[in-house]
Amino acid sequence: QLAVTKDIGELFDYPDLPVKLRQDLYVLTRHQRVVINKLRAQIPEAKNSDARNAIQEITDLLIHRNDQTEELIEGVLDRKIQVYHKARKIKAEARVDRSSK
Repeated sequence: QLAVTKDIGELFDYPDLPVKLRQDLYVLTRHQRVVINKLRAQIPEAKNSDARNAIQEITDLLIHRNDQTEELIEGVLDRKIQVYHKARKIKAEARVDRSSK
């Protein structure tokens, strides 16, 4: 909740870190999806129908959670990074304007 209410610039000292975090989180969610798909591929090999149902249920929950994480990354973090970079650009342009006067 704190990350949602804070400006991304307040969370990092360097402008590249939010972008790096976003890239790392993307790689993480992609890797999690691969693992989930591997688990799903094991459903036919399960011992019995109860085991198949359990694996199906677990992977459904994991997919839902992974989708939520992706939505947070795309909906919140991406937007905050855009706003942060736009604000940095405006500040840099203002400094240039002041120094040229």
